[in-house]
Amino acid sequence: MRWVAVVIFVVFMLGCATGIVLDDLLWRRFVLFPPGLVGSLLLTVRASRAGVTCTPGGVVAVGDHFTRRLKWSEIDHFEERGLRGIGVRLKSGSWVPVLYYATLGDVSSQKATDKLESARRRWQSPKGEHAATP
Repeated sequence: MRWVAVVIFVVFMLGCATGIVLDDLLWRRFVLFPPGLVGSLLLTVRASRAGVTCTPGGVVAVGDHFTRRLKWSEIDHFEERGLRGIGVRLKSGSWVPVLYYATLGDVSSQKATDKLESARRRWQSPKGEHAATP
Protein backbone atom coordinates (compact mmCIF):
# COMPACT_ATOMS: atom_id res chain seq x y z
CA MET A 1 0.00 0.00 0.00
CA ARG A 2 2.81 2.40 0.80
CA TRP A 3 4.38 1.96 -2.63
CA VAL A 4 1.17 3.31 -4.22
CA ALA A 5 1.58 6.57 -2.29
CA VAL A 6 5.22 6.80 -3.36
CA VAL A 7 4.33 6.24 -7.03
CA ILE A 8 1.59 8.90 -6.86
CA PHE A 9 4.02 11.37 -5.30
CA VAL A 10 6.75 10.71 -7.90
CA VAL A 11 4.29 11.13 -10.79
CA PHE A 12 3.01 14.38 -9.26
CA MET A 13 6.53 15.71 -8.81
CA LEU A 14 7.47 14.86 -12.40
CA GLY A 15 4.36 16.67 -13.61
CA CYS A 16 5.19 19.72 -11.49
CA ALA A 17 8.81 19.77 -12.64
CA THR A 18 7.72 19.57 -16.28
CA GLY A 19 5.28 22.41 -15.71
CA ILE A 20 7.99 24.58 -14.16
CA VAL A 21 10.49 23.89 -16.93
CA LEU A 22 8.03 24.51 -19.77
CA ASP A 23 6.19 27.46 -18.22
CA ASP A 24 7.56 30.99 -18.45
CA LEU A 25 5.09 32.61 -16.03
CA LEU A 26 6.93 33.21 -12.74
CA TRP A 27 3.82 33.67 -10.62
CA ARG A 28 2.73 30.08 -11.32
CA ARG A 29 6.07 28.80 -10.09
CA PHE A 30 5.88 30.59 -6.77
CA VAL A 31 2.14 30.79 -6.14
CA LEU A 32 0.84 27.42 -7.34
CA PHE A 33 3.79 25.08 -6.86
CA PRO A 34 4.47 25.39 -3.07
CA PRO A 35 0.86 24.72 -1.96
CA GLY A 36 0.64 21.81 -4.41
CA LEU A 37 3.89 20.40 -3.09
CA VAL A 38 2.83 20.70 0.54
CA GLY A 39 -0.60 19.21 -0.21
CA SER A 40 0.85 16.27 -2.08
CA LEU A 41 3.36 15.62 0.71
CA LEU A 42 0.60 15.62 3.33
CA LEU A 43 -1.60 13.28 1.30
CA THR A 44 1.36 10.99 0.59
CA VAL A 45 2.22 10.70 4.28
CA ARG A 46 -1.45 10.19 5.15
CA ALA A 47 -1.92 7.49 2.49
CA SER A 48 1.22 5.67 3.62
CA ARG A 49 -0.21 5.44 7.17
CA ALA A 50 -3.62 4.09 6.07
CA GLY A 51 -4.78 0.85 7.62
CA VAL A 52 -6.73 -0.81 10.41
CA THR A 53 -5.12 -1.60 13.77
CA CYS A 54 -6.68 -3.77 16.47
CA THR A 55 -5.75 -2.85 20.03
CA PRO A 56 -7.04 -4.09 23.40
CA GLY A 57 -9.24 -0.98 23.56
CA GLY A 58 -10.77 -1.28 20.08
CA VAL A 59 -10.11 -0.60 16.43
CA VAL A 60 -8.23 2.37 14.97
CA ALA A 61 -8.90 2.90 11.27
CA VAL A 62 -6.80 5.45 9.39
CA GLY A 63 -7.82 6.36 5.85
CA ASP A 64 -6.80 9.03 3.38
CA HIS A 65 -9.26 11.52 4.87
CA PHE A 66 -10.36 10.08 8.21
CA THR A 67 -9.30 8.50 11.49
CA ARG A 68 -11.88 6.42 13.34
CA ARG A 69 -11.51 4.99 16.83
CA LEU A 70 -14.12 2.43 17.78
CA LYS A 71 -14.32 0.61 21.10
CA TRP A 72 -14.90 -3.13 21.09
CA SER A 73 -18.07 -2.57 23.12
CA GLU A 74 -19.53 -0.51 20.21
CA ILE A 75 -18.82 -3.13 17.51
CA ASP A 76 -21.34 -5.82 16.60
CA HIS A 77 -19.39 -7.36 13.69
CA PHE A 78 -17.28 -6.62 10.60
CA GLU A 79 -18.70 -6.78 7.09
CA GLU A 80 -17.19 -6.86 3.61
CA ARG A 81 -19.26 -4.93 1.06
CA GLY A 82 -17.48 -5.46 -2.24
CA LEU A 83 -16.45 -2.15 -3.80
CA ARG A 84 -17.56 -0.24 -0.69
CA GLY A 85 -14.77 -1.94 1.22
CA ILE A 86 -14.74 -3.28 4.76
CA GLY A 87 -16.86 -1.78 7.49
CA VAL A 88 -18.15 -2.23 11.01
CA ARG A 89 -21.77 -2.89 11.90
CA LEU A 90 -22.19 -1.07 15.18
CA LYS A 91 -24.49 -2.31 17.94
CA SER A 92 -26.60 0.79 17.26
CA GLY A 93 -27.31 -0.65 13.78
CA SER A 94 -25.32 1.80 11.66
CA TRP A 95 -22.57 0.75 9.26
CA VAL A 96 -19.22 2.57 9.42
CA PRO A 97 -16.56 2.06 6.73
CA VAL A 98 -13.06 1.40 8.06
CA LEU A 99 -11.29 0.50 4.82
CA TYR A 100 -12.46 1.71 1.42
CA TYR A 101 -10.29 -0.56 -0.70
CA ALA A 102 -11.83 -3.77 -1.99
CA THR A 103 -8.49 -5.63 -1.88
CA LEU A 104 -5.34 -5.27 0.15
CA GLY A 105 -2.61 -6.37 -2.24
CA ASP A 106 -2.26 -10.13 -1.82
CA VAL A 107 -4.92 -10.24 0.92
CA SER A 108 -8.53 -10.53 -0.24
CA SER A 109 -11.09 -8.31 1.44
CA GLN A 110 -12.93 -11.40 2.71
CA LYS A 111 -9.73 -12.70 4.35
CA ALA A 112 -9.11 -9.29 5.94
CA THR A 113 -12.71 -9.21 7.19
CA ASP A 114 -12.28 -12.70 8.66
CA LYS A 115 -9.11 -11.60 10.48
CA LEU A 116 -10.85 -8.51 11.89
CA GLU A 117 -13.83 -10.62 12.96
CA SER A 118 -11.47 -13.07 14.66
CA ALA A 119 -9.82 -10.21 16.55
CA ARG A 120 -13.25 -8.90 17.57
CA ARG A 121 -14.28 -12.28 18.98
CA ARG A 122 -10.96 -12.59 20.82
CA TRP A 123 -11.14 -9.12 22.39
CA GLN A 124 -14.88 -9.22 23.14
CA SER A 125 -14.69 -12.60 24.86
CA PRO A 126 -14.79 -12.42 28.68
CA LYS A 127 -11.10 -13.35 28.75
CA GLY A 128 -10.21 -10.69 26.14
CA GLU A 129 -12.19 -7.94 27.87
CA HIS A 130 -10.63 -8.91 31.18
CA ALA A 131 -7.15 -8.82 29.62
CA ALA A 132 -7.87 -5.45 28.00
CA THR A 133 -8.58 -3.73 31.33
CA PRO A 134 -5.60 -2.89 33.55
